[in-house]
Amino acid sequence: MKKLFTLFILALTFVTVYAQAPQGINYQAVARNAAGNILATQAVGVRISIIDASPTGTVQYTETHAISTNQFGLFNIVIGSGSVTTGTFAGITWSAGNKFIKVEVDPAGGTTYTDMGTTKLQSVPFALFAQGAVGPTGPTGPTGPAGTAGTAGAAGATGATGPAGATGPAGPAGPTGAAGVAGATGPTGPAGATGATGPGISGGVTNTIAKFTSATAVGVSQIFDNGTIVGIGTTTPATNGILNLAGTASVYNGLHFTNTASASGSADGFLIGPATSNSLDISVWNWEAGYLNFGTAGVPRMTIDATGKVGIGTATPAATLDVTGTLKFSTGAGANKVLTSDATGNATWTAPTGILSGMNNNSGGVPTITATNALIATSGAITITAGQKVFVTASAACGSSVAGGATNLALYPAYKLTSATAPTTVGGALYCQTVQNQRSTYSVSWVFSGLSAGTYNFGMAGSSSSFANWNFNDYYYVTVLVFD
Repeated sequence: MKKLFTLFILALTFVTVYAQAPQGINYQAVARNAAGNILATQAVGVRISIIDASPTGTVQYTETHAISTNQFGLFNIVIGSGSVTTGTFAGITWSAGNKFIKVEVDPAGGTTYTDMGTTKLQSVPFALFAQGAVGPTGPTGPTGPAGTAGTAGAAGATGATGPAGATGPAGPAGPTGAAGVAGATGPTGPAGATGATGPGISGGVTNTIAKFTSATAVGVSQIFDNGTIVGIGTTTPATNGILNLAGTASVYNGLHFTNTASASGSADGFLIGPATSNSLDISVWNWEAGYLNFGTAGVPRMTIDATGKVGIGTATPAATLDVTGTLKFSTGAGANKVLTSDATGNATWTAPTGILSGMNNNSGGVPTITATNALIATSGAITITAGQKVFVTASAACGSSVAGGATNLALYPAYKLTSATAPTTVGGALYCQTVQNQRSTYSVSWVFSGLSAGTYNFGMAGSSSSFANWNFNDYYYVTVLVFD
């Protein structure tokens, strides 16, 4: 409960002497709550600020005090002797312009302060003003002793160059320099005589890359290149790419990558292609104990680690499927639907059997608190079938306005058929009490099962032996979820 309070300032006294100004201002006030009652013998937190020029001007000084009121709600502090949080008291420029005092209080004795207002100081503290006043300039004092010598200054600029000295004896000869740039090529000489015709190459296939079949013989390779598409294992490559790998029933038509970190056998390295020879199934296969990474824009997007864990949005998956980011199932999606699986594990979006939320107050017909149990927070009419379960959470605000407050309020999760008068309560009671002029919110939750088919009200039931001291005239809230 939030406590409201008022400060009545009794005295704001400025301590003044002629010899020396004490660094402090007496401040006295009475703390009362919003009803005008004094806050007697209570811990109070106070924060004082001195502000320059205007109520919204620069804060020159701030301090805090943790004090207690006496039996009359009275407390005294000396401004200037608190715990300083801004500036110094001696640094306040009393002699320069108007000054304002801002008072903030936490009636709970903490540091959650409430602004009580800002007031102009109509008379600047006399001694503090005098302490800051400036008199005429006195005569010049005698010259003090010479200080220690300072550090040496930076070197001066280099002087002008002196006249050149006499020429010294010649030094030894240096090493031979690098060769100069070659001269331009001369004109081409006359063509020589044509040589004898060499042996010809036969047996080739147009657009097929030749290969050495022995040290001196050239034959036909598996590589075909028609200038647009390259085929390996075919001379009629498909036209929807630039490289066509073609195998047979006994030849695997895939790409097999190995490196120095792996061996080069059939079960080493990395493989892309049909799952088996001449198969219509495609595999991306890592024979090594490494990761498969898939990425875009230079960033990994999906990772399969050596144990088969799949990460989407993470390169270090910690589960069979580890997703960093959002996961969306579009088919059948809708607001407030839940993901439900069938007996074989297939999941679909389904709407819950029923959700009802309601908010009403006592004027809506809900009974007040009496000595016998009655629904003090109730849902509307909910129809269920046999075997369905009902999850209920109910909250209600209850309080007391009488002296001494109220006690012995017992609260339960409860239900009743709409045709019944009294509710059926379940579980143990939540016993509550309150003090005068305080209102608190109480909540109960329960999962009801085994109910017969019918139309029910669900919510929170309550009763109290001191029911006359309880008020129930504020809002309640009930949420009901029906599920199979």
